Amino acid sequence: AVVSTQSTGQVNPLEDLGLCDLTADVNWRDLAANVGEGVKVHGPINQSDFLTLMGIGERFKQMYGKVPEEKRDSFIHALDFLCSPDQMGARFKVMCITRSSDPTPFCFET
Repeated sequence: AVVSTQSTGQVNPLEDLGLCDLTADVNWRDLAANVGEGVKVHGPINQSDFLTLMGIGERFKQMYGKVPEEKRDSFIHALDFLCSPDQMGARFKVMCITRSSDPTPFCFET
């Protein structure tokens, strides 16, 4: 199922094109089972884990001092929204599909 949202909640994805976020509920097991020959599936992993491994904490620290003081609370809220298990952190997933011959991407190493 495809879901379209704006800050006001769920909206029609064909209205205000380009001004809403589209997400889809994905059956990750079926997707992984049907990617075809010659490729390797990595994940899925939680968005929070992926962003943490990609350095979101370090980037946040670099940027925080540059954010105007009146916007710092919203900056903190945005990080929490992206990474908190109660928000997008656990609900959203990341999967990587590579050629079979490619090394495992570092975020998906176990």
